[in-house]
Amino acid sequence: MRPGMNGQIADHLSCKACSKIRDIKGLPKAFEEVAQNLPLVKETLEIAQRQLQQNNPTDNERRVVEPIIKSCQEKIEALNLIFTKIEKKKEQDADGKDWSTLLKFYHNVVVPMGKAHRVETLMSDMMNKLRVLAIHQTFKAAARPQVEKLEEAIEELSQVEPSLPDSEFETSGSNINQTINDRGNGFLCTGGRMENNLGNMFKADRDMNLDSDVSAMIPEWLESISTPLRFDEKLHELLQIAHKTPGSGDWFLKSSVLNDWINGELQKLWSYGIAGAGKSVITSIIIDHLQNLRNRFYGDQNVACIYIYFDYREQKSQTLTNILSSLLVQVLRSPHAVSAEVQEKYDNCRRKGSFPTEDAYLNMILSQTKRLRRVYMVVDALDECCNDTQANTLYKFLQVCHKLPRKFHILFTSRPGLNSQLAEPDCEVEIVAQPADIKAYLHNFIEGRPSMRALIEEGQRHNTLFREYTLNSIVNGSQGMFLLAHLHISNLASTHTLEEFESTLTKLSDDLAEVYQAALDRIELEAEKQRNTAVMLLAWIAFAKRPLAIAEATQALYIQNATLDLDIAGSVIPKASTTIETEWALTSVCAGMVVGVVENNTTYLHFAHSSAEQHLKDGLLARSQDTYSLMTEVCLRCLIDTPVKPLRRLSSAQITRDQFRNDYPFFHYAANYWGKHLTDRNKGSVYKLAWEFLSDKERLGYAVLVMDDVKVSKQERVAGLHMAAYFGLSNLVKKAVGFQKHLDINSRTNRDETPLHWAIIHGRQDFVEFLISQQADVNLSNADNRTPLHLAIIKDDSRSMSLLLSTGNVDLELKDSRGFTPLIVAVTKGRANTVETLLSLGANPDSEDNDDWTALRWAAQLGYKMIIKLLIRHDASVSSPTKDGWTLLRWAASEGRADIITLLSGMKIDLDAADKDGVTALRWAVNYNCAMATWVLLQAKADVNKPDRNGMTALHAAVKIFQQPNSGNDVLWLLLANGAHVNAQTRGSRLTPLHVAAFGGSESVIWLLLSRGADPSKLDASDRTALHCAVASEHIQATQLLLWRTSGLINAVDHEKRTVLHYAASQGNIAMIEMLVNWGAEINARDRSGQTPLHIAVLQSHEDLAIYLVNKGADLEIPCRKNRVNVSLDELVLSMESMAVMDAISQVRGTTAGV
Repeated sequence: MRPGMNGQIADHLSCKACSKIRDIKGLPKAFEEVAQNLPLVKETLEIAQRQLQQNNPTDNERRVVEPIIKSCQEKIEALNLIFTKIEKKKEQDADGKDWSTLLKFYHNVVVPMGKAHRVETLMSDMMNKLRVLAIHQTFKAAARPQVEKLEEAIEELSQVEPSLPDSEFETSGSNINQTINDRGNGFLCTGGRMENNLGNMFKADRDMNLDSDVSAMIPEWLESISTPLRFDEKLHELLQIAHKTPGSGDWFLKSSVLNDWINGELQKLWSYGIAGAGKSVITSIIIDHLQNLRNRFYGDQNVACIYIYFDYREQKSQTLTNILSSLLVQVLRSPHAVSAEVQEKYDNCRRKGSFPTEDAYLNMILSQTKRLRRVYMVVDALDECCNDTQANTLYKFLQVCHKLPRKFHILFTSRPGLNSQLAEPDCEVEIVAQPADIKAYLHNFIEGRPSMRALIEEGQRHNTLFREYTLNSIVNGSQGMFLLAHLHISNLASTHTLEEFESTLTKLSDDLAEVYQAALDRIELEAEKQRNTAVMLLAWIAFAKRPLAIAEATQALYIQNATLDLDIAGSVIPKASTTIETEWALTSVCAGMVVGVVENNTTYLHFAHSSAEQHLKDGLLARSQDTYSLMTEVCLRCLIDTPVKPLRRLSSAQITRDQFRNDYPFFHYAANYWGKHLTDRNKGSVYKLAWEFLSDKERLGYAVLVMDDVKVSKQERVAGLHMAAYFGLSNLVKKAVGFQKHLDINSRTNRDETPLHWAIIHGRQDFVEFLISQQADVNLSNADNRTPLHLAIIKDDSRSMSLLLSTGNVDLELKDSRGFTPLIVAVTKGRANTVETLLSLGANPDSEDNDDWTALRWAAQLGYKMIIKLLIRHDASVSSPTKDGWTLLRWAASEGRADIITLLSGMKIDLDAADKDGVTALRWAVNYNCAMATWVLLQAKADVNKPDRNGMTALHAAVKIFQQPNSGNDVLWLLLANGAHVNAQTRGSRLTPLHVAAFGGSESVIWLLLSRGADPSKLDASDRTALHCAVASEHIQATQLLLWRTSGLINAVDHEKRTVLHYAASQGNIAMIEMLVNWGAEINARDRSGQTPLHIAVLQSHEDLAIYLVNKGADLEIPCRKNRVNVSLDELVLSMESMAVMDAISQVRGTTAGV
C-alpha cells in the first residue's frame, strides 16, 4: 500500500457528505445501510493496513493483497463522489430535502456509469472484496472476527430494495461493444457508451484498475467444500517456539544432504527421529527458510514451497481430499495466474454443484505447478497419518507422492517406527536434538526466570562451573530430546533452594513416563492453592473438548474454585478482566508440562508434547473420580450465573457480542460443549443442574445464540428438549421423566423442527428411540416440509428409520417442499435397502414430485438398475407416461440402456407404444444413434417399419442421423438387416429414405440403400426423384453416384416440368451443369412456364453459366415468358443488362452465319 493511502481512506470514510444527506425525507434504505457499513469497512481496512506494516508480507502476498485494497479505496472514492454531488444538489435546491426532488438527479449521476455504481452495489462489492481479504493468510489471524461481520452485513444489504431499479439501466440508446481477452477479469464502462471489455480494467468517471479476484475466489471455494486444515497456523505456532532460540536448527540447514535436496538432484529425503527430538520445529525452520530464500536458482519466482503437518489427533479431518485441497490452496498462492485447467474445473463444479474427486485435485495441482521449475513439499510426522484399513490415508497419500513428477522435491519426517521404504526415499538422515541447540534453549529459559537465575548464580559462588555443570547435566539427561530438556529445566525452575535444586539435578530421569510422574508428584508437594490450580488446569487441558485460551481457562478456574467453595449458586460471575492471571502464573504451576501457544493473536494452553496427554489423563482420573462431573458443573454454572442482559441487543449492535465475549470468554466454550461434557461420567447432582439450565428458556436462548453451529444459533424458540436431542442427552431426559418433569415432546422451533428432527439431524439414535417411546409425532414436517423419515433417509440413518417405521404410524406419502416422498428421497440417494423396505410397507411407487418425476424416473436418470428392478417388482408403472410423455422404455432407448430394455421386454410390455408424435422406443434409440439398444429392440420384435404421425420410419431417421458428423452406420445396417422397408414414403412430402440421403449428400448411404433395393425412380409429393434432391442440395459426388446407377432419369421432370438441369441453372453451379450436360441432360428442356436452363441462368444473373450454355449450343431462339409476356432471349438479356452474355450470343450467331 502506498504511503498516505490509509489517511486518504480514513478521510473518505468519514464521509461528511454521507452524514449530511441522511436527513433527506424518503431517502432510500440502501443509503442508510451503506452509511451503517462504512465504519465496518474502515475498521477492516485499518486492520489490513496495520497487518501489512507489522507482518512484512512477501512480494507475492503484496501482489495479491494491494490491488484489493486499492480497489476498495477507489470504490470509496466513487461513493464519496456520489454523496458529495447529492449534497451539493441538496444545498442548491430549496426543495432538496425531499428525495422525490433528488431522484432524477441521482439517476442522471449513476445511470451513465452503470448498475455497478449504485451506492449499495459499490458497498456490496467492496465488502465482498474485504471478505476475501479477511480470509487471506496475511490477515486471517487478525481479521477473522471481521469475516462474520462482513458476511452478515453483505446478507442484510442484499435484502435491501435497490436505490434504482434494474430497468433504469436498460436503455436502447446505449452502444454496446463486448470483447473478451485471455483472462476475462475486468470491466470497462465509459459514459453512455458501454464497452464490456472482460479484461483487467474498470473505467467509470475516472481511470481505475480492478484486478480479478479469481486467485482469491478459488482458494475460498476450495475451503468451502473441504475442511480447511490450517497448516499455516501450525507453522506459525512452531516458528514461535523456534524463534525463542535463535540459531536452532542451523546444523540441519547447513548440512550437505539438505543442500543437495534444495539445490541438487536429491528428490526424496527421509528424516527420522525419536519423539521430542524437535522434528516438527526443524521442519518449520526449513519451510521458513525455503519461503524466504532468494537465490539465483529461483529468483524468478518459478518455485513453490508447500507443506503438511500430520497430527494423530486430527486424523478424522486429515483425509486425502482435505490434504490435496490444502496443497492446492498453497500452490495457488504463487504469483502465477490460475491455470486454465484449474479455472475450468472451478467453473464446472460451481455450475454443476459438484465436488472435485481426489484425482481431480491431483490433476489441478499438477496443472498449476506446470510452469514451476521446482516444488518443495515438506511432510511432517508422516507416522501420524491415518493408516487404518478403512480410510487407508497413508497408503493413498504415498501413492499420490509416487505420481508427482521429479520437479517435486519431498522431505518426510517420521518417528523411526514407520518403514521408510514405503516412501521410496533417495536418502535417509536422523534428526537428533543437538547439544548446542538444547543449551541455547536452556540458557534463554534461565535468563527469562530471575528466581532460577539467582539460584544458579548462588551455585556459581561455590563453584564457578556450576552453570555449565547444570546445562551439561540436563543435556545428558535429555537423551537427544528437547522435550525432556524442557521438562527437566521446568522441574528445576520449581525448586526454591540451592540444596533442592542440586538434589533435583542429580535425579534427572531419561524416561518420559518417570519424568511425567515426577512432575505430578512435585505438584502434590506445592502449597494447596498452587496444587489445586495445577491439577484443575491440567484436567481442563486434558479433558476439554478443544484447547482453551488463557482467558477461558482463567475464568473456568475461577468458577471451579467458587463451585468447590459452595458459594457460587445465585452469584454473578465477574468479568474476565477482574480475574485475569498471567500466562506464567498458569503455566509455572504445572512443572513444565503446559505451554502457551499463540494462535490468531490468542494464547491457547497445550501440553508441552502430545506424549503427555494419555499419561496425564490416567494420572488425573486416578487422583479425582469427580473430574468429569466438576468440569460439567463449571460449564453449567457459567451458563446459569453469567449476567446475560447485554446479549439482548445482539441483533442491533455487533459490538455488544464482541464485548460480551471479551468479558465472559468461557461462556462461549460452555455453550458449545456443556452437553458433550455431560455425556462423560457424571454424578447425579450435575443432572439436576443441567435440567435447571434447560428449563430456563431465557438463559438457554442466550447459550444457543453464541453456539458455533449456525444451524442451531440461527434458530429461535429452541426448547430444552431440542438441546438435549442435539447433544444426545438420553440419560438426562430419562431422569427428568422419572421425576415427572413436564416434557413438550413436540415443541417446535421457528423452522418447525421438533426434538425428533434434531435427534435425527445430529445422529442421536438413542434419543430418537426415547422420543418415540414418549409418543413423539413422527409425521410433523419442518419448514422444508420434511418429516423425520425424510431426514433419516437423507442421513442414511438405518437405525432411526427402523425406529420410525416400527411405530406403524408413519405416513409414507408425505411430500417435502420439492414434492419428494420418502421413497423418492431413498431412490435419489441410491438406498436400495431402504427402497425395498418402503415398498414392502406400501409406499406408492408412482407418486410424482413437483416436476412430475416418479421414483422410477429418478432411478433411471441416476442409473440405479437394482432400484429399477425393485420398483418394477412392486408394480411401478412402466407403460403409462408421465405428464411430459416420459416412460421408462423411451428413456432406456434414448440413453442406450440395453439392460433395461431387456428387462422390460421380458415383462411383455408393448415395445411399439408411441408417444403423442407417434414416435416409438425404436425411433428414440435410432434418434440417439444407440446401436445396442436398437439391436435389443429389434431382437425383441419391435416393429421396424412403424411410422410416426408424419409417416417417417426408423430408417428415414437413421439415414438422416448417419449424415451427421461422427455418426457410425451400425444402426442403419441393423435396420436394413431386420426388414426395414427401403422404399417407405413419408406422409405429405412422400420422401423415401433415398430422397433423404440425397438431400444429405452421403454417397455411402446412397450406395447402401441402392444396393438394398431402393428405387431411384420413386417420386415425392413434388414429383422429384432422388436425383433432383441431390442436385438441389448441390452434392456433386452424390449426383454422380445416382447418375451412374440411374442415368435414364437425367431428364425426369418434377411437377413444374423442371429437369435437374433447371435446378442446377437456378443455383449457378457451373460444375454441376458441366457434369449433367456431359451425362446427356437436355440443354433446351422447357419447364411448365416455357423457360429453359439458359433463361433461368440469365434471370438469376449467373453470367458464367449462361455463357457456358450459349457456347454449348443452347437454342437462342426459344422465347422466354417474363411477366406473362413472351420475350426473345435478346430482349431478356438486354433487360438484365448482361452485356457479357449478349457478346457471347452475338459471337455464336456470327460464327453460325459465317458457316
